Amino acid sequence: MSEYAQPGQTFIVKGMPWKIIQVEKDKVFVEPASSIESAIPSWEGELIPVSFDVAQDVGRLKRKERLDDSGADDRTIVVEDYKDYVIIHAHFGSKVNETIARYISSIIVATHGYGVQLKVDPYRIIIKSVSNKDEIEKILKSMKNIKTVVMDSVHSSSLFKWRFIHNARRMGLISKAADYRSINLSKVVSMYQFTPVYFETERELLVDKLDIERTKKVAKLIADKKIKIKKIRGLTKSGENGLVHQFGEVIHTKDAKGEILKTVENRLMHTRVRVMCMNCGRYSSIKKVGELKDPECPVCKSRLIAVTSSRDVKSHNVWKKKFSGKPLTKSEKKIFANLERSADLVIAYGQRAVKVLAGHGIGPETAARVLANLSEGNELIKDVIEAEKTFTRTHKYWKDKA
Repeated sequence: MSEYAQPGQTFIVKGMPWKIIQVEKDKVFVEPASSIESAIPSWEGELIPVSFDVAQDVGRLKRKERLDDSGADDRTIVVEDYKDYVIIHAHFGSKVNETIARYISSIIVATHGYGVQLKVDPYRIIIKSVSNKDEIEKILKSMKNIKTVVMDSVHSSSLFKWRFIHNARRMGLISKAADYRSINLSKVVSMYQFTPVYFETERELLVDKLDIERTKKVAKLIADKKIKIKKIRGLTKSGENGLVHQFGEVIHTKDAKGEILKTVENRLMHTRVRVMCMNCGRYSSIKKVGELKDPECPVCKSRLIAVTSSRDVKSHNVWKKKFSGKPLTKSEKKIFANLERSADLVIAYGQRAVKVLAGHGIGPETAARVLANLSEGNELIKDVIEAEKTFTRTHKYWKDKA
């Protein structure tokens, strides 16, 4: 996020795709994305790697029991494609597959000049690039100078940069209190290239993430045809499962949207708002939206109830000042007019108005436009989401945020 988060970028969390709409300080505001074209994470963090031997045992079992519809096993690499994706089924474990993936990506970048997105697990490599399965097959059959090619790829990766930064902190080159958001990772790595911290980062990755020597042995087995490469047209069930495991939206997009709407409505109904009687001026309370089915003043029974954020102390102070008989300043009169406008919406629309006004950054003017659509249920929640997104994108440009 620190290096790549920009409005318009997509990423995946918990199998669901998200599109960044705004980045503010330490917050990233997102909306659901609906395409398999979402960015593929290049690594998953400090997961315990599956060894080459374990992955080979799984492949051996698949071969003997014929458990894999693609035909991938300990002696066979299967290559298939789906749109811009090439899926390589290879039972070589976490480190060897990571090494092979880095090798392939480096060759593709050198050949075509375009970036490559990778997703690697112990049993498959997923590649999104301009390349196709025929070119991938040729690369697999002619792997050479593996360490040099792979390290060229690794040195420019976000994985190397972040491991480098952590090592630089340990060695005292970067303050432990330094804010990552203010650090240009590429520039820092370039400044300390070929220093002890640089070589230590390289050594750690060669031990923790890669296996150059074992990959060389696999390359020789492929060249000697002791490991076969089989290309498949279309997408097998195993390939589909791999994509679905990484990209839940392939099948579950509609359900995910439904869950998002439920989550937003639940958030709105549990949001605390301040309600103030604009008739008698003697009632003010903080309530959850869900508690305000029929908003009404318990003192005078009026339904002229203003709604504002529970944290909006300024509006509450203006309300108290007005009903104490003190004159309001010009800016305070604007605040009081907003309270009156919200009360008018509550009289007309009841709890629906309260729910909309509880949305992030939604004031009486925006709420009036949303409520004018006369939408209900999920459609109302969709309108609230759109209003919140608009606020998130635009409010930093407002001259007066009061």
